[in-house]
Amino acid sequence: MSTTSLPAIFPTDWSLGAIAASLPPLPYERFVEEEEDGLPHPLYLWYRLNYYFAAKNSHHDELSQLDIEQRASYQLLHDWWTAKYQDASFCLAAILEILDDVDPETMLNEADLTEESKRAFDTILSHLRLDRWPVGDIVEPAPQEDPESENQHYHERLWFLFKCEFLFESCYNPIKQAERSFANRRGARKQAAVYAYCQKLGWLALSEASPHSVQAQDLPLKYSESATQDAVFNIGTIGPVVRPCPWLDYELDDLQNLPRYLWDREKCCTIESESLDPQTKPGYIAISHTWGRWATGEKALVEGVSWLIPKNTKFDVEDLPRILKSAPGNDRYIWLDLLCIPQDGSIIGAQEIARQAKIFQGARLAVAWLNEVSSFEGLGSIVRWMSLELMLAHTQHEERLARAADAAWSEVSGKVSGLLEPREGSLQFSNLTLNPWFTSLWTLQEACLRPDMWLCAADWTFLAASQDLPVSIVGFVAILETWSKAYPGRLDVTYDPDPEKQHTIALYEITHWRFTSGMDKLLDLDQTAIVALGDRRHCEKRRAEAIMSALGVTEWYRNAMAKDEIGKRLDEILEKNLVLGKYPLDFVNELAAKNPAAFFSGFERRIIELSLVSVEPSILHGPAEGTLLPFSRHRAYFNNVNTFKTSKIHSITHESLSTWKIQANGSVKIPQACLMSSRIKGEEKIEEGTILPVLIIGYIHGDRTNTAPLPSEMRREFHPAHLEHPLWMSLHHWVVQQPNEVFALLTEYRYADSPECLQGCGIILEMIDGVLIKTWYFVFQDDLLCVDVAQSQQVDFLVS
Repeated sequence: MSTTSLPAIFPTDWSLGAIAASLPPLPYERFVEEEEDGLPHPLYLWYRLNYYFAAKNSHHDELSQLDIEQRASYQLLHDWWTAKYQDASFCLAAILEILDDVDPETMLNEADLTEESKRAFDTILSHLRLDRWPVGDIVEPAPQEDPESENQHYHERLWFLFKCEFLFESCYNPIKQAERSFANRRGARKQAAVYAYCQKLGWLALSEASPHSVQAQDLPLKYSESATQDAVFNIGTIGPVVRPCPWLDYELDDLQNLPRYLWDREKCCTIESESLDPQTKPGYIAISHTWGRWATGEKALVEGVSWLIPKNTKFDVEDLPRILKSAPGNDRYIWLDLLCIPQDGSIIGAQEIARQAKIFQGARLAVAWLNEVSSFEGLGSIVRWMSLELMLAHTQHEERLARAADAAWSEVSGKVSGLLEPREGSLQFSNLTLNPWFTSLWTLQEACLRPDMWLCAADWTFLAASQDLPVSIVGFVAILETWSKAYPGRLDVTYDPDPEKQHTIALYEITHWRFTSGMDKLLDLDQTAIVALGDRRHCEKRRAEAIMSALGVTEWYRNAMAKDEIGKRLDEILEKNLVLGKYPLDFVNELAAKNPAAFFSGFERRIIELSLVSVEPSILHGPAEGTLLPFSRHRAYFNNVNTFKTSKIHSITHESLSTWKIQANGSVKIPQACLMSSRIKGEEKIEEGTILPVLIIGYIHGDRTNTAPLPSEMRREFHPAHLEHPLWMSLHHWVVQQPNEVFALLTEYRYADSPECLQGCGIILEMIDGVLIKTWYFVFQDDLLCVDVAQSQQVDFLVS
């Protein structure tokens, strides 16, 4: 993850095919007839790209400066093409299918090749050689399903990625559907990375269960061997998120980005990083842990550290030098907050807190130290079992896989996961509590910045599915979510108090962890989602500091530090004028400006069963406040209702949202808005031809979502694939049927299939007991272009 980031030579939204087309043709390509678009067949462009990756020349150096997503996509495709982690017959069948598409008259004739051309071609073939030759008949690829289908597996995902990078016409046309093409490609890359990670873990687990069936060179590198390699090219080691927090700057190529202090575990002392050799940037390990809730109020002097360190009841801070000697990784230097951030409230400490993003991103390795956990052995067995089961659906090794999966399942019996605190009594929701690391706001930020961090127990043994290959936090999430989609319902277990039926304790614990921690969202978070997820997390004080670096919202903090330097205490500045008692107003407004549509309308505060999880009772009965905000005064759960979040089409925030201003009490002043529909007493008339299909979404205020269904003829005429659902209704008809004054405001929109197909979403404001609050969220489709997205009205609303 601590890769040097140089200026990109190729545009970051280019496909791999477009990059290959921009590189000089190879000598043999003069014998290749061009396609109608003036380019060689995509197969030859794939060959060309591989040649320049394999050859050590200036163009190889250029390719080393590809964007991180482009490099990862290439490695994913190379591993797939060479059958590193699947049956070679699938890969060979796909290769033959591509060759079948090449016009025989344009195929290379070896007799025509010069010695130079033969050498170039030999380089390519050597670089793309199958890791193993298929045994038995070549298996034809299964018919390609919808790329969005949850039932696809590794081969289908990678086959679709290859098409997105090389075969689709839009790969080479930077203008035609450029935005949609890039979004499709980015989505394919993300999905391919997830499935490749799961496949790699399963393949390794199978190879260990059947050590004589797979050659040694087929096994992934151990972490100690791969530490010197570019992390982008080790998807199996770092996990499936290629670019965490993509809104942040990734320039990490000089000593200025190092933490100010590092712990030298050889000399057992804290050093200033500027004392290190400026010619080399040393690697270091960043350690995430939680201790603030257990601080005793006393401080200790730790040998080798120049400031006093707060004591806590979780571990002996004076023993840290000894503890850290056994930390994983081969790097000499370690970053741990207590030893590397002055704990004296100084401006230096505040500056280091503001640099958490660069500190964690720049670390060669990041680990989560759960110092109450004795072992992750049970969780490792579950990961191994799930990865093998995922492979069972699509492989030639059914019998060996089934035996290996059964063996892994037998290892789960009676073991705990390590994700929850130790408990007493039977397995019930009432006595299940998350491990504190999963309830801290600080650790949420660190997990977002480095989702590839390893889960380590008290003795630094890490979660591993197979031998010494660690499973990152997001790697575990990827396995869990992919398995849950492949086998829906199997995690919906019933908590039976009968001890005889609790042999799969770890699996039950995972179910609870998935529901209560929110870490299942780690694969696809945005800035607002992090804040919403953080609402249920603990932080003793100054919450904004704990999360601002992952959000990229730090301008307000720099301004606060400037005030501190002229005589004001930072504590007083940061705890003043808090919105809903949680975040400084300046922080909230800076965050809202990043993505107003997601901030104001992307999340619904969700009321859930109190017996299932701890929720503040005042959420149910307190006054309506902050209904437009993705956080609450108390701990709450938020559900992402923004259907555009996972869209492959860029959406446009309505310009009126730039006028909305947040107040310290959590209300929002709305001077202007795009008002799509409203019900004001005495003005309930519906004009002819004003049927606009919408889907109303909401959780709090009762079921009023099916009171104005669309006419059946409109369901057929509009968009049958979407509008046949009975919950689609007419917006204006629904609005006038409501018991209170109601206003429907547009927040964002997009043009889906053409400029004539407008889709959008927005919020419903409702006047309840004299207070205007957000109660619903809606999406619409307008094939008649009756919505004027350019209009904005003076409304002067104040929304609680």
